Amino acid sequence: MRMYSILIHPRGAVSRYLAAIQNGRLSTTINAATKRIQGLIQSIRNLEDINDNSPNWATQDGFLNFCGTTLALCLRALNQDNSRSLLREYLAITLLVTNLSAQKIASSTPQPEIFQPGVISTGDFDTHIEFRPDQKQIFFLRLTPDYNLFWTMFESHLVQGKWSTPQIAPFSGQFSDADPFITPDNKHLYFISNRPLDPKQTKPKDDFDIWVVDREPNGGWGEPRNLGAPINSGASEYYPRMAADGTLYFGSERPGGRGNADIWRSKRNSDGTYAEPENLGDAINTEENEFEPYIAPDQSYLIFMAKRKSGLGAGDLYISYFRDGKWTQAENLGEPINSSGYEFAPKFSPDGKYFYFTSTRSIFSKPIGHRMTTAEFNKALHGPGNSQGDIYRIDADALHLKK
Repeated sequence: MRMYSILIHPRGAVSRYLAAIQNGRLSTTINAATKRIQGLIQSIRNLEDINDNSPNWATQDGFLNFCGTTLALCLRALNQDNSRSLLREYLAITLLVTNLSAQKIASSTPQPEIFQPGVISTGDFDTHIEFRPDQKQIFFLRLTPDYNLFWTMFESHLVQGKWSTPQIAPFSGQFSDADPFITPDNKHLYFISNRPLDPKQTKPKDDFDIWVVDREPNGGWGEPRNLGAPINSGASEYYPRMAADGTLYFGSERPGGRGNADIWRSKRNSDGTYAEPENLGDAINTEENEFEPYIAPDQSYLIFMAKRKSGLGAGDLYISYFRDGKWTQAENLGEPINSSGYEFAPKFSPDGKYFYFTSTRSIFSKPIGHRMTTAEFNKALHGPGNSQGDIYRIDADALHLKK
């Protein structure tokens, strides 16, 4: 019962503990050790809320240091006469700090936010955002609910600080088009499509190829053209992304890979053609599926989507670094970027401030906390965060990229 009382009134436990220190009721040995954390506990006693001005123990490093010191005190207390009640006080204080520190760490950790809810991320399946280099125009996909039936490319413009109502891109709308990528010079837009090679045909292909449209002098886009071999194959290609030197990275289900879908790259020759694609190897590709590579402009790291049994969800984002001429073993980006759903379509904004990705995470995957009204439920069911697929962003610093 006393332990229960301490947990219900933890600040009372702190007060009694400090009083014991001040009244000299602790042995010299324990008192000497206690001085190391006395200031921290005084901060707890005065604490009302977790905020940005909370003491430094409410950080991950501070908390670990605190727990190490408190554990030492507990062990010393066990060797003292009449110390059991004091030991309970130590444990209660540690539990209090654990709770407060967890809150502080969680509140200080950047969390992904839905990009432009209601305009771009709507509750439909919205995904695969791509920015014009000046960040005043975006392209993205809107899919049918079953994901695989039909993919359509939309565009939106930033007008007086607001994104315009999205419209179907001028070269999309008849066939499944996806995975837009705009080159840094804003002259070319690469994408994938199941459109037939013969523009007179109306039946879509059975696989996806990589296509490109060129920017015209009037600012519009020309006619799409197929990249052809060796980039495209008899299987599907996905998510073309280009490094600064023109090397093209993409996913493909072509023969010769480790699994059903692997990540490949093709170097651009001096005449503008592409060399035979090469598989990125075992550090990236497995017997499972790897898709959608974001390549750093200098090719120092690669972020991609993979379906792996060891992942957090149905499909996660992973990162690998190019070191000493080879790729490091891919690492899961972990929470809060990955979730129990699918995460894919990784990219950084042109200014490097934000990391964008798509997620099928759901607001219903966590306890609601109250009984929802019919209106609340319908709004959540048909709005962003309903697990259909939304575009998220997070501060780029949250990825803690290695230099």
